[in-house]
Amino acid sequence: MFLRVMMVPSFSRANDISRDDVLEMVFTLRIEEAIGQLRRAFPTSIPDIDDFAMDEPSDYPDSSAAGYETIRSSLIDPIEKAWHQSLRITVAIANEFGAHG
Repeated sequence: MFLRVMMVPSFSRANDISRDDVLEMVFTLRIEEAIGQLRRAFPTSIPDIDDFAMDEPSDYPDSSAAGYETIRSSLIDPIEKAWHQSLRITVAIANEFGAHG
C-alpha cells in the first residue's frame, strides 16, 4: 500500500485535499478515506463528446482519458486490494491468538 501510494502522481488540490493529505491518510491507515479521495481525484467516468450536441465533428484524440484508468488499475485498485488483504491477515492473527473484543 505504501509503495503504491508513493507512485500516485500529483493532482490538483480539490475539496481542500492534496496529495500530501492522501499520503498522510494512507500512512495513518485511513485507507478507505484515502481511496475515496483518490477515486475523486482520478475519475474514470467522464462525459464523452457524444454526450453533447455538436455541430462540427471532433478530431481531438480520445485516448487521453485512458490515463486515469491506468492510474486506477495499476495504483488505486492494488492499494484497495492490499488493504482488504491486510484486514484478513490481522483477523487471522487475532483468531490464532484468541484475541477478541
